Amino acid sequence: MDETRAAELEQRLAMLEDESALTRLLDEYVGHWDHKRWGGMAALLTEDAELRSAWSTIRGRESILSEVGETLDAVPVLYHLLTNLTVRVDGDEAEGTSSLLEVHLGRAGDPRSVDSMFGGRYLWRFVRSEGLWRIAVIDYELVWSSGPNTLGVFSPTAS
Repeated sequence: MDETRAAELEQRLAMLEDESALTRLLDEYVGHWDHKRWGGMAALLTEDAELRSAWSTIRGRESILSEVGETLDAVPVLYHLLTNLTVRVDGDEAEGTSSLLEVHLGRAGDPRSVDSMFGGRYLWRFVRSEGLWRIAVIDYELVWSSGPNTLGVFSPTAS
């Protein structure tokens, strides 16, 4: 095999390894949401990460974890399913898209905690630092919802 062909194969392998690493990163991300492992989620975000949506923009890893944890700790069961993932790697930066199905199962007798489902799209930005990929920007677009939004998670007035 000549050097040119070997270099091309190395480049293609690196791209596949990056795409695989980003897919695993997002699998871990939704797993931490589902199990409310906010500390585990922290390791996946850059320090200056942003969580953007139509109702708010939260800046900074600690602020994201605090606000998300405070809101979703009231939901007994969370289930997130990411699908249709695409990623585009450019050196130590990457972008991606995915679809989301989110299920909240409530607690009987708690009027703030009821069954509901949400669907939407994510736009992702990632950066690689010290050999590890991390999430820099999470941009979420709510497309549909079913069931009451009693926690106000998906409303323009949520903080």
